[in-house]
Amino acid sequence: MGGVRRFLRAAPPRRPAPGQAARWAAGTGVAFTRYTAWADVRAALSRIPQAPALTLTDQGGFREYRAEASGVSVLVVDDAEEERGAHAGHGDVWSVSLWRRRSGPVAAAL
Repeated sequence: MGGVRRFLRAAPPRRPAPGQAARWAAGTGVAFTRYTAWADVRAALSRIPQAPALTLTDQGGFREYRAEASGVSVLVVDDAEEERGAHAGHGDVWSVSLWRRRSGPVAAAL
């Protein structure tokens, strides 16, 4: 019962296409390094007058910092065993979400 055994490997993490980060930076004026520590972002926010208030929630392995007034939330890796490597590690920004705030009577009814 010889034969060949094949072992499947997990696909490597998807990386942005070359130039995607540069296009984002050119279009938004915001550039990020490959790994951005949340502590560095918080330090930068502390230097901005009237920076938005952030609420903190636990998202199972992540912390979510949410600024309702500006429609922004940030997920930060909250697993002490996660180290930087092929992906973000403990204390690093995992994602930034932007959404359009609703206002007026329709939003009040939702």
